[in-house]
Amino acid sequence: MAAALAHINPTTRNYLSSQVANMPGVVPMRRPREDEDESDLDASSPSSDKRPRLNGNGSQAPLLPASYENGQNGTEPLVHSPGSIVRVGMKNFVTYTSAEFLPGPSLNMIIGPNGTGKSTLVCAICLGLGAKPDVLGRAKDPSEFVKHGMKEAEIEIELERDPARHRTNPVIKRIIKRDSNNKTFFMIDGRTSTQKAVAELCRSFSIQVDNLCQFLPQDRVVEFAALDPIELLVQTQRAAAPDYMSDWHDQLKAMRNDQRKHQADQVTMTENLKNLEGRQNMQRGDVERLRERAEQQEKLKLLETYKPFPQYNLAKEQYIESKDRWKDAKNEFAALEQQCEPALAAVKAKDEYVKAIDAVVKRRQRLVTRAQDDIKAKVKKQKNVAEAIKACEAEVEAEKKTVKTSKQERARLDGLIKNLQRQLENEPSNVDVAAINEQIRDITRQQREKLDSAEEENRKQDDQATQANSLKQRITAAENNLRQLRSKAGQQVNKLTNASPDTAKAWDWIQSHRDVFTGKVFGPAILECSVKDQKHANLVESVLNQADMVCITMTDKADFNLLQRELLDGQRLSDINLRILDTPLSQWRRPYAENELRRLGLNTYILDLIDGPDEILSMLCDNRNIHMYGVAFQELSTEQFDGMMNSNITNWATPTETYNVVKRREYGDAGTSTRTARIRPARFFTSQPVDTHAEQEYKNAIAEFNDELQHVKRQADTHRAASGRYGHEHKDLENQKKDLEDEKKRAQDARSQWQKIPVKIAGHVTKRDGLEERHASYQARVQAIKEKADKLALDRAQDALTLVSSVQSLQKLETDYLHANLALIEAESDCQVLTAHNEEVRRTLAQSAKDVRILENEKDQLKRVATEVYNVCQELRNNMTDREHELWLEYDQLSLEELEAEIDSTKARLEMVHEGDPRVLREYEDRAVQIERAKRKLENIENDLVEVQQNIDGIRQKWEPELDQLIGQISDAFSENFEKINCAGQVAVYKEDDDFNKWAIQIQVKFRENEELSVLDSHRQSGGERAVSTIFYLMALQSLARAPFRVVDEINQGMDPRNERMVHSRMVDIACSEHTSQYFLITPKLLPNLEYHPNMKVHCIASGEYMPEGQGKLDFGALAQKALAVYGGL
Repeated sequence: MAAALAHINPTTRNYLSSQVANMPGVVPMRRPREDEDESDLDASSPSSDKRPRLNGNGSQAPLLPASYENGQNGTEPLVHSPGSIVRVGMKNFVTYTSAEFLPGPSLNMIIGPNGTGKSTLVCAICLGLGAKPDVLGRAKDPSEFVKHGMKEAEIEIELERDPARHRTNPVIKRIIKRDSNNKTFFMIDGRTSTQKAVAELCRSFSIQVDNLCQFLPQDRVVEFAALDPIELLVQTQRAAAPDYMSDWHDQLKAMRNDQRKHQADQVTMTENLKNLEGRQNMQRGDVERLRERAEQQEKLKLLETYKPFPQYNLAKEQYIESKDRWKDAKNEFAALEQQCEPALAAVKAKDEYVKAIDAVVKRRQRLVTRAQDDIKAKVKKQKNVAEAIKACEAEVEAEKKTVKTSKQERARLDGLIKNLQRQLENEPSNVDVAAINEQIRDITRQQREKLDSAEEENRKQDDQATQANSLKQRITAAENNLRQLRSKAGQQVNKLTNASPDTAKAWDWIQSHRDVFTGKVFGPAILECSVKDQKHANLVESVLNQADMVCITMTDKADFNLLQRELLDGQRLSDINLRILDTPLSQWRRPYAENELRRLGLNTYILDLIDGPDEILSMLCDNRNIHMYGVAFQELSTEQFDGMMNSNITNWATPTETYNVVKRREYGDAGTSTRTARIRPARFFTSQPVDTHAEQEYKNAIAEFNDELQHVKRQADTHRAASGRYGHEHKDLENQKKDLEDEKKRAQDARSQWQKIPVKIAGHVTKRDGLEERHASYQARVQAIKEKADKLALDRAQDALTLVSSVQSLQKLETDYLHANLALIEAESDCQVLTAHNEEVRRTLAQSAKDVRILENEKDQLKRVATEVYNVCQELRNNMTDREHELWLEYDQLSLEELEAEIDSTKARLEMVHEGDPRVLREYEDRAVQIERAKRKLENIENDLVEVQQNIDGIRQKWEPELDQLIGQISDAFSENFEKINCAGQVAVYKEDDDFNKWAIQIQVKFRENEELSVLDSHRQSGGERAVSTIFYLMALQSLARAPFRVVDEINQGMDPRNERMVHSRMVDIACSEHTSQYFLITPKLLPNLEYHPNMKVHCIASGEYMPEGQGKLDFGALAQKALAVYGGL
C-alpha cells in the first residue's frame, strides 16, 4: 500500500457549465448490502434494503429540485464580491500533485469520500493567505504540507478585485520548501513579496483567517464549539463589527485594569495612612508596650507552628474526594466491561471464520496459479516452435537470394580493382608545405597586432563610458538636490543634515532597508512632526532640545538591537539618538482638564501644539513631559503665577519665557525654586525662502558636468571608429589565411588518398574470393535447413495435444476458486459490519480504563501528601505544652488562608509595638512627614480615578449601544434559525459592570417544548445539539460579517440525519440569499434529496491512484445526465 501511495496523482475538477453537476440529490445506485451502514438515517426503512423515497401522495420523489425541472428562473448570475476566492491552485500539496478549484460566489459545498483531500483545500486557503499552520490545529511546520517525495509545494489563490483599488484580480502565490529550514516564499501578482504584505492585503479585504467565526478548519471545530464565551465575544466583534468596536473594547479593558490598579493603590495607601496615623497616636508606657510585644511575638511563633494542622485538613478533604471519584470510575468500568462482553465475543467468532475461509481461498488460488503458469509455458513453447519453423523458411529464401546477387557483386569488384590499378599509376605532384606554413604564420602575427590595437581602443572607450556614467550620476544627484532644496520636505532634510549629519545618514539607511524591521521605525521629529500653528514654533522648540528633535523612535526591542549593531558598531555613527517606547499615547494623562487649565491662566499643553505620529508624541511625553507642559498665550498675572506655584504643573511657557519649578519637600517653602529661560527663535519648524546661493551653485555644477559629459562622448566616438577600422583589417587577414590553409589541405588529401590505393585493391580481391567459395557450398546448406524444419513441425503437433488437457484441468480449478472467494467476500462483509458496530464499544472501554488509572494515581498521591502532613501534626501535638494546647484549641477550626491572615495581622501589630527608646521623638517627626506624603499621593490617586472613570463612561456610552445593536441583530437571525426547526434560541451580552474582561456572549437555546431557554454549555445539551447551535450561530453572522468568505470544515460531524438535513436547509437559504459573503462547506457525508438553490455550487472531488488524463473521461455532468435518463425510463 505504501508503494502505491507514492504514485497517486489526484485530480480535482469543477464543472461550471453543467447544471446537473451541481445537484446533491443525485446518488449512485448500490447493492443492498452497501446501504446497511446508512439504514439508521431513515426511520421509515427498518430493513437493510432501502426503498425509493416517496412523497406525500405515494409517488416517487424527484431527484432534482423544481428549479432544474422547470429551467432557470431568469435571474442574473451572481458575481464574486471583493476579497472572495475566485480560484485556488495547488501543486505537490499534501495529497494533491496538481489540482485547481474554481469556487462560486455564494455557497460552495465540497463533497467526496474520506481521504480524497477535502480538508486539503482548507489548508491551502489558510497557508496561501499567509497564516501560520497553528491556525489549522494540525502540523506546526509549513514543510509538513509538502507532498511526500517532493521538494516543494505551491499554492496559488486568486481573489476578486476591489474596483476602487485594483485593476485586476490579486493573485497570491506561496512556495513552500521541504529541505530549507521551513523556508517559504510569497508572490503577489507575479512579483516577489513578503508574508507581511500578504497579511496587509488580506486585512484590506477584512479577511481574518485566525478568526474561528470566519475560518473554522476541521481540527478546530471542537475548539470553537467549546470556545469560551468571553473569547467568543472578542471573535464576534472581529468578524462582524467595525474595527473601532474591538479597539473600544480593548481600551475599556485596559482602562478598567488601570482603574483596578489605582483602586488597589488607594486601598493600600488608605490602609498605610491609617496604620501610620494609628502608630502616631500610640503613646503608652514602656512596660505595657514590652509586655504586649512579648505576647504578640509568642503568639506569632505559635501560629507559625500551627500551619500543618489546616494543611492536613485540606489534604485529607482532597484525598477523600479523590478516593470517591476513583471508586465511582472503577464501578462504572466493571459494569461497562460486563455489558460489552457478548458483543466483543461475536466479533471474535466471525473473525476466526473469515480466517478459515481465507486459508481455503489462498490454497485454491495457488493451484490455479500453478496451472496457469503451466499453460502459459506450453503456449509460449508452441509460439517459439512456430517462429523457429518460419525462421528456417526465411533462411532458405535468403540462400537463394544470396546466390543470385553474388554473381553481380563479383563483376562489380573486378571493375573496382581495374579502376584502382589505373589510379595507382598516376602519382600526384609534390607541394611546398613549408612555404605555405610560413605565409600563414606571418598573417597570424599581423592579426595579433591588429587585435591588440583594437583592444586598446576598446579599453579607452570603456574608460570614457565609465567617466560618462559617473558624470550622469553626479548630474542626477545635483538635480535631485536642487529639487529637494526647492521642496518643503527637502528643506527639512537639509536642516536635519546640518543639525546631525550622522542622524541623516542613519535615516537614509533605515529608509532603504524597511523590510528588515519587525515593527515600525519613525524618523526624527524634524521630518515627522510639525507645529499646528506656525506662530507657536518658537514656544515648541524652546521646550524641546536638539536631541529630542533628531531622535529616531522605534517600538520593537529587536529593531532597537539591530540599529545599534548596524549604526553604532557597523557604520561607526556616533551622533545618533535611538529610543524605544511601547507606551501608547493614550496612557499619558494630562494633569488638568481644559476648564481647570484655563482657571490657572493656561490655554493648552505643548502636546496639543504638535502634529505627528502618536509614537513620536508618546516618546516626547516620556522624555520631555510635553503632556504636562503648560502653555499660556499671554503673560501670567501675579495671582495666576502664585496659583501655578501651588499647582501640580511644574513646567509652563509664556510668549517670552519658560518656567521650571523645583520643589524639595524636606525644606518646606524654602525648598521651592524657579528657573526661567527666554523663548528662543525656532530653527527647525520654520518656513524659509529657498537659498538662492545654494540654488545657483547646483545650477552651475549641472552645467559644468554637462559640458564635461559632451567632451567625454566625443572622445568615445573617436576610439569607437579606430576600433572598427582595426576590426575590418583583421577580417581581411583572416580571409587570406583561410585561402592558404585550404590550398595546403587539398594537396595533403590528394597524396593521402593515392597512398591508400594498394590497401583498397587487396581488400576487394579478398572479398571477391570469399563470394566464389560461398557459391560452391549452396546446395548442402539448403538441405540441412529443410531437415531442421521437418523435426520442429513434428514436436509442435505433440505439444498441442498436451495443452488441450491442461486447459480442461484449469477450468475446474478456477470454478472451485471462484466459489471459495465468494464465500470469503460474504464473511468479510459480515465481519466488517460487526466490527464497525462495536468500534465505539472498544474505544469506550479503553477510555474508561484510562480514567480509572488516572484517578487511582491522583488518589495515591494525595494520600502520601496527607500522611506526611499528618505525621508532622502528630509530632507537634505530642510536644505541646498546656499553654500551647489552649491557644491551639482557639485556632484549630481556622482554614489555612484564615490562619495566614491571622499571622499577617499579628505581624502588623508587632510592627506597631516598639520598645522604649530615646529616638522616639525623631521617629515621630519622620512619621509625620510620611503621613503628609501619603495624603498627597492618596489625593493624586483619587484624581486619577475620577479621570479614568470619565474616560470609561465616555467610551462605554459609544461602545455599549453599538454592541447591543450588533448582538441584537445576531440574536434575531439566531432565533429565526431555531424557529425554522421548531425550537427556540437567543443571543445576549453578559455584562459585568465591574470588569469588561468578563463581558461575554451568552447563548440560550431550547430544543424541546416542555423546556425553558437554558445557557448553551457542555453539560445541558448533547453533542449534536451543541453542533446545531454552533452552526446556527455561524450562520447568524453570515449577513453581518465583514469577511468576504467563510470556511466551515465538517461542522456536521456528530449530528443525526434529521438535524443535519435541517441545518443544511437553513445554511442553503442563508448562504444563497443576496448580498451575503462567499461560503465554503466541507463534508464527507451526503444525505439524498437535500435542499438545493441555483446560487450554490457543489464540488465533487475525484481523487485516487488511477485517474484519467482528460477531463472528458470523468465528467460528472455527463454521468448525472445518464442517471436521469435511466431513472426516467424506469
